[in-house]
Amino acid sequence: MTRQELQIKAANILTERKRFICQWATGVGKSGSVLEFLKIHPNASTLIFVPEQNNIQNWYDEFDKFDVFSDNVTIACYASMHKYRDTEWDLLVFDEMPHLDTDKRVNISRDISAKYVLALGAVITDDEKQTLEDLYGNFLVWRINLHQAIAWGLIPMPTVNVMHMELDDTERNHYYQGRMLTAKQYYDIIQKKVH
Repeated sequence: MTRQELQIKAANILTERKRFICQWATGVGKSGSVLEFLKIHPNASTLIFVPEQNNIQNWYDEFDKFDVFSDNVTIACYASMHKYRDTEWDLLVFDEMPHLDTDKRVNISRDISAKYVLALGAVITDDEKQTLEDLYGNFLVWRINLHQAIAWGLIPMPTVNVMHMELDDTERNHYYQGRMLTAKQYYDIIQKKVH
């Protein structure tokens, strides 16, 4: 099954079941299931919660890349959930769902209603699933682990690059070829070496 076929199937499951947990390994394409759902339901009012500010632009980039209409989509950080109390949506998405699992966020979620609820995450514990079910009812879970994703050709076999270095726990300076660097400069150099 191709990545897009998985995403279409997930969108159809969400349409049918209304409560769905997409627990796929990182890189399989969980966000694509939302895009496919919105192709089926282009006018669905949609609220997507994400962990951090930079994730918001990533989502809008996905909408643009796959030419999916996003005028009815609101994307917000979990830290801003309180702004959406007492609202109603067609689709509510918890991206990286484990970020929902704080008492404050769970309590706010009680005041956000939706016809369809989708939770995304590579790892969602039974307790986190139970939290969702306490809020919104029974969820169907579809798991694709890393080994399955590799075996199905959805993601490549990871490679391991070993970087030998001497560590000194008395200094926090980063050196490369005799120059002292900031942590970011050092990281950028190592990234270039690895790739």
